[in-house]
Amino acid sequence: MVNQVPERFSQEILEKNPDIKFKVFREIDDVVLETFVAELEKKAQDPKEYMDRGGAGFVHNVDQINCIKIIENRHGSKFAHMMNLRNDAITEAMIQYEINKIPGVHSPELTCFVDGEKYKGIVMEKLDAVNLQRCMNGSAEWPNNFDWEKFIDSAYSQTEALHLGGFVHQDLEARNLMIDNKTGLPIIIDFGGTERRNDQDLKKNGEADIKNLDIIYGNLDKIFNK
Repeated sequence: MVNQVPERFSQEILEKNPDIKFKVFREIDDVVLETFVAELEKKAQDPKEYMDRGGAGFVHNVDQINCIKIIENRHGSKFAHMMNLRNDAITEAMIQYEINKIPGVHSPELTCFVDGEKYKGIVMEKLDAVNLQRCMNGSAEWPNNFDWEKFIDSAYSQTEALHLGGFVHQDLEARNLMIDNKTGLPIIIDFGGTERRNDQDLKKNGEADIKNLDIIYGNLDKIFNK
């Protein structure tokens, strides 16, 4: 991967971090980029404090507007062929970047990708949101403005837009939907299993996304219409 660090400070950063490469998706300054590198190194070594976690990595706070998803480079393992590793980190980042541009889909905006030898970091917008699964199991509070029917209607609409954009999520479960605290609407996260498909495959593979939403619909209906 070619380094895309702004020219004015790339040499200094690269000399300090010879094994790390970058791909920058939106304008950031040298101090912020240095922070991402420091967070990748620190949090990868001591991942005790994290905002959230998934099957592929931990999500850590970086600053007021960014968080970093740290992913161990398991694709380089000699046992990689025996595991279902889904997308590698840079593929996930590039897919998320493309999805950021699809009208009608709300996903965390990508900031940059930090490519270390052992760990990869996807730096993205820090959301003012709560996880749907946590609200459903009682470990988090529902937002005050939450209307479950508007939420699930928007989830279906966003998923349709995602499919029209050429992607299937393939893991569209409650844990991968956030509730925006301001709007009460869904934000789709975690594109580790997301793939671009042609029209024929979209119809077939997109059905799994819709079925997952149907399950979420049923569970929300039970919770709010006891």
